[in-house]
Amino acid sequence: MTMRRRAGAPGDLVAAPLLSGLDAPPVSERLELSIAPPLELARRLDAGELELALLPSGEIARRGAAVQVVPGLAVASEGPAGARLHLRVPLDQVTRIVSTAPGHAAELLAATLFAASGRAVAVEPWTGSLEGALVAHGAVLVAGDDALRWSPPGGRREPQVLDLGAAWTDLTGLPMVWWAWAARPGAIGRETYALLHAARTRGRRELEAIAARGPGRGIASESARAALNGALYRLGRRQLAGWKAFGRAAFEHGLLREPMDLTFFPLRATGGCSVVAPPRRSESDSHRNVTSRPFPSAPPRE
Repeated sequence: MTMRRRAGAPGDLVAAPLLSGLDAPPVSERLELSIAPPLELARRLDAGELELALLPSGEIARRGAAVQVVPGLAVASEGPAGARLHLRVPLDQVTRIVSTAPGHAAELLAATLFAASGRAVAVEPWTGSLEGALVAHGAVLVAGDDALRWSPPGGRREPQVLDLGAAWTDLTGLPMVWWAWAARPGAIGRETYALLHAARTRGRRELEAIAARGPGRGIASESARAALNGALYRLGRRQLAGWKAFGRAAFEHGLLREPMDLTFFPLRATGGCSVVAPPRRSESDSHRNVTSRPFPSAPPRE
């Protein structure tokens, strides 16, 4: 009898196309899917309470060879992505950012982008109102469903908005990977791998139906549709190159304790499934240097 695998994933709408059908029979008879915040997913994977989790790319980077990445699947972007930094102070005066999305890859990305411009910033969790955070701190990071549903107050001091995905692509010319499947080494096999890829195939056909869930989450249909259609649900050579550039820059600025070492679920275990292999070093290194790139001096308004 096949063991039922325990998997976890975030509740973010943009992640839903990778989860299509995983919580319904017959797949749910082989995979037990639970929804939890990013840091809870990471903790449960570390503790052995999950065999598999859809984790933020930064959390996977911190774990290195302790997890295996499932090839071919991710939530990525090339350009605007919806992870936004709202500012009521000039960008060059930001020293502290409060975040409503603890553990989200946008936190490590924001710190990396500032560090690349020669300025360290503290990124701290925030649990109060977003309006209160803007008033008290002047720099608020909003990601996930919050970014899709929240419109900052206007008025004379209408905040400026910097889309971090767009900033990353502008600086590097590469995509940004936000989420990817990570498993405990040896914990999954060909069957689980196939279930995950089939879920992505279903999800990409169901984007309109998934977008229709937006209003029930307080997200306008137009915003939901734009976010889903703008995301890249693959982990190909360009996405891997962007992820490696992100990890390298974060390490070189002291934001990761060790160099990022992505370890992949062995392709031979897939039994001929069509996937994209990790890039060779020459391909993954073909990116613009981000270790000392200037951060945009003035973010655009949205």
